[in-house]
Amino acid sequence: MPADPLTDTLARFGSGLLADALDQLGLHVNSTGGLRCLAGGNGAIAGYAATARIRTANAPVLGRALFRHTDWWAAIRSLPEPCIVVLEDMDEPAGYGACAGEVEAATFLALGCRGAVTNGSGRDTGPLSTMGFALFAPGTAPSRAYAHLVEHSVEVEIFGLRVRPGDLLVADANGVISIPKHDAARLCAAASGLLAQRKKFVDYCASGAFSIAGMEEQLRQIRS
Repeated sequence: MPADPLTDTLARFGSGLLADALDQLGLHVNSTGGLRCLAGGNGAIAGYAATARIRTANAPVLGRALFRHTDWWAAIRSLPEPCIVVLEDMDEPAGYGACAGEVEAATFLALGCRGAVTNGSGRDTGPLSTMGFALFAPGTAPSRAYAHLVEHSVEVEIFGLRVRPGDLLVADANGVISIPKHDAARLCAAASGLLAQRKKFVDYCASGAFSIAGMEEQLRQIRS
């Protein structure tokens, strides 16, 4: 998968620092928690959303399994790389069957995706980590059950976070955050400044020069 300077930079910052940078710039923080990093380690991934709605609790009317949809594959390939697959499980409750496992991860990797985010379930977390495919979900399920595609390339919702096809996302162990593409450059600049301030504060707290007054001054500088 070719390197992308913007998404690689955003991934290095992570969701928490980017949320602080959005706050500093007076921009709306559009994010969600409620997810666990089930595969791919604790590092962040960034990419453009490839969206779909699925169901897993009942058999599909047309008998087509979740990933036998070449029209969806073509839609994913039309997006800029790298992508993050965003799967909204529409069942109540969600997660009856796993919507992402080893076979699905191999398919997505071949299509230029770095990972998947879902409000449903995943599986095969060991093989996914070995493959370098990140998975963010509330939990796991051993079976795919009746996982099937309902529609793709539409707006989806994951724990209150609305995601449209092509949205720029960052996902890590803290959650998922949507990045306004037109503000991405100045957001990265703000995050870089906050990172330097944070490191300075942490280093000060761990130093022999620590004092309450000094810590207050360090915090004042961070907030200024």
